Amino acid sequence: MAYHSIWNDFETEEIARVPILPIRTSFKGPSPRWEGDEGTMDIVEEALYYYRANVFFRSYDVEGGGDRIIIYLTLYITECLKQMSRITNKDGSLTSMHQLAIKPFSLPGDRGFPLNSFYGTCQNKNEKERLKQYLTQLREEVGKRLTERVYRSGRADKWWIVFTKRKFLNMSLGKN
Repeated sequence: MAYHSIWNDFETEEIARVPILPIRTSFKGPSPRWEGDEGTMDIVEEALYYYRANVFFRSYDVEGGGDRIIIYLTLYITECLKQMSRITNKDGSLTSMHQLAIKPFSLPGDRGFPLNSFYGTCQNKNEKERLKQYLTQLREEVGKRLTERVYRSGRADKWWIVFTKRKFLNMSLGKN
């Protein structure tokens, strides 16, 4: 049984069925300011915490908006780990993760977005731009936190890198 998000019932703005959840971050974006306590996981921490368990599942029953973000971030973490497997140090990883986060990517509703069955579409250009900013903010924060975990000892942790070959839901955000 896959792990589901504690954020599924959180009331917040949604764009294309993606909730705009608060996250602990220093990156600019539309995420609401984090007001939780230090013991509460934000959606990024939750995705990283459950990644190594959830990545083995070929199906995932979505129970709410938090799960939609978990699915997206799980696939994105796999893409990050693929990049990290070719990088030898933390500084190089931080640079690479920033480049990956801001690299053009498809959004829910776009042709070629692999998860369209889980999401809706943006109603106008403003929504599309806001969703892109939010996903970029999430991607930047994931890259930063994942780098801290993977390069904790100074070089890539093989117990994270081993997951580069896993395909969550048999899907990928990348071209391969």
